[in-house]
This record gives sequence, C-alpha cells and structure tokens, in this order.
Amino acid sequence: RPEPAPAAVPQRIDVAIVGSGYTGLSAALTLARAGRSVVILESGDLGEIQRVGREGTGLMLLAASPLVLLFVLGSEPVLFIFGSGFAGAGSVLAVLVVGQVFNLVAGPAGNVLMMCGYEPLVRNTLIFSALLSIMLCAMLIPVFGAIGAAWAFSINLAVENMIFVYLAWKKLGVVTVPFLPKGTVQA
Repeated sequence: RPEPAPAAVPQRIDVAIVGSGYTGLSAALTLARAGRSVVILESGDLGEIQRVGREGTGLMLLAASPLVLLFVLGSEPVLFIFGSGFAGAGSVLAVLVVGQVFNLVAGPAGNVLMMCGYEPLVRNTLIFSALLSIMLCAMLIPVFGAIGAAWAFSINLAVENMIFVYLAWKKLGVVTVPFLPKGTVQA
C-alpha cells in the first residue's frame, strides 16, 4: 500500500509539537480542542523542523529582547523589587541573563538531536557540560564569589548550546539559529 503524501505545513501555526508519541499526540489533541492551530513534526520532516525552529527562535529573541535589555542595563532597580537583600547583585543577574541569551539563541538544537535518534550525543554533551560546570565553579567561586558562580553557569550554558547547534548542523544539516545561514537538511 502506498504511503500517503505528507500534508503541507501551514505557514502560520500556534504550536509545533515534535514527535507523535503518546505525549505529543495527547498535547496536540488538547491544544486543538482549545482552538489552537497545531502541527506535529517527525524526524523525517527535518526541513520543517528547521523552519519552525528558526522562526520560533527568532520570535522568542524578539519577545525577550526588552527583558534582556532591562535585566542587563537596569538590573539593580529590578532586583530592588525583591528586597534590599538583593542590592548589589545586579552584575550577577546581568551575567546570568547573558548565559540565558545563548540558550535562547541556540533554539531547539538539543531537542532536535534527541528527536532524531542522537540521544547518546546529547547525553555525552550533558556529561561534558556537567564536568565543565564543576571545574568552572571550583575555579571561579573561591576567587570571585557569586559573580564567579554566575560566570561559571553562563559559560557552561553557552558552551553546551554551541555544541548542540554544531551537532545539529553536522549530523542533520539543521541550523536552528535564525541569523545563521540555513542548513542543508540531510536526507
């Protein structure tokens, strides 16, 4: 029996779910019942995964930009909201935000790798990341205190996400970073 041709993915969707396992289908059904436009992507749909990942990451960057600017440039007033005990920790917040920007820019690269059968690469990257984190914390916290911990976290998060982006490009041809050239998706 011939396989049916895949339906074209609409240009505008509310939610993209990667994987049609029980959880993915259950989430899709719940969201569709709530009136959301939902598409389910499988590992064979790498071109669509790349498109949705890049567009979603771009939108998240756009949406997060005002908060990033606020937290980096005006972190002290933001922290004052939480009480005087946070006074002077603005630089720590700013450094932590920088690490999260790397996480945001990478998009769903790690998730794409896991969905496409590269769980061992993700596991190995996370093990390396944990060891790097321990090493950075051991080096930076005794010397710099809280700001050292923030730098250790942010450097580790940046390295981990750069590895995921590289592996998604190298193994699958998928580039999830919206301002980098699109990858040539592997068949």
